[in-house]
Amino acid sequence: MKKICLLLLLASPCLAGTITTNFSPIGTLTFSTGTVPILLTTHTFAGSSNTNSITTPGINTVGSSLIVVIVSTYTLQTSGTGLSDSLSNTWIGLNTYANSNLNEVTMFYAANPTTGAAQTFTINSGAGYPALAVLAFSGTPAAPFDSQNGGVTASATTLQPGNVTPSVDNELIVTGLSLGGTGVASINSGFTITDQIAQNGASNYGVAGAYIIKGFGTSGFGVNPTWTNSGSATSLASDITVFK
Repeated sequence: MKKICLLLLLASPCLAGTITTNFSPIGTLTFSTGTVPILLTTHTFAGSSNTNSITTPGINTVGSSLIVVIVSTYTLQTSGTGLSDSLSNTWIGLNTYANSNLNEVTMFYAANPTTGAAQTFTINSGAGYPALAVLAFSGTPAAPFDSQNGGVTASATTLQPGNVTPSVDNELIVTGLSLGGTGVASINSGFTITDQIAQNGASNYGVAGAYIIKGFGTSGFGVNPTWTNSGSATSLASDITVFK
């Protein structure tokens, strides 16, 4: 909590070029600003070259309080089976949103993770054509999850993951997209894409990750961005998660 003292400036008439002022407090305004702002600390991505596995380049995650991994795979495999990192963190898997016999997307997160200067992330999916995007943040609490939604389409160029509503101000919202065809992804509603990789029919599905950090007075207002693929209509799967 912070306090700001409101001051009333009373100026006496100007006499011989001199201004006399008196400062009188007229009240105290108290408001909550939160403790530490949420910030993006680092990010990376990778796609499989052999349809089975991925290991990302090492990134410096030191100072991160939340790491989010968006996994795009084939639906007949289990997304995230074998999801691991070089520092042996525990991963919480959220709901999977899947196109039957096509592609699916799953979001995982690690709260208060062990971090390092060259941390890597690995998926072993077994012919799952995997791709992943990693986003790391600082300033989140020990129990950051708030809510989630997601959606799929078998053939379209746009997709909304579904509405989510932050329960408090200043929350982080992360959304992921799995792409079953070629093209470049974009997103509206003020989200920033950190990384994306195109679909490669010989090795991996496409994936994209994006985020927004909401501000003061945003709790209770729904968020439902639209992902757009620049290519022809294809199978799309998207999820969206709110973190405190």
